[in-house]
Amino acid sequence: MPLFRLGENTMMAPMGEEVVLLDSLNGNYYSLDTVGRGMLDLALAENDRASVLDALEARYDASREEITRDFDALMKELESLSLVARESV
Repeated sequence: MPLFRLGENTMMAPMGEEVVLLDSLNGNYYSLDTVGRGMLDLALAENDRASVLDALEARYDASREEITRDFDALMKELESLSLVARESV
């Protein structure tokens, strides 16, 4: 089971290398650049946080600490907007 799933009212649309998330209840949308999209894609596919962070560390030229901070901040923000939800274990 992946770490996160899209929120109940969230639609996701790729836009080139970016992605747009739309809250179908209020019509608000949120655009992610290529790095944010990579983080979200992994969070929706991987079942373990360490696997997500390992993949991001291999993909991007940044420290583990920076990657962890950015990943956690993005997912916290998306979760606060109800665009994603944590999967129960």
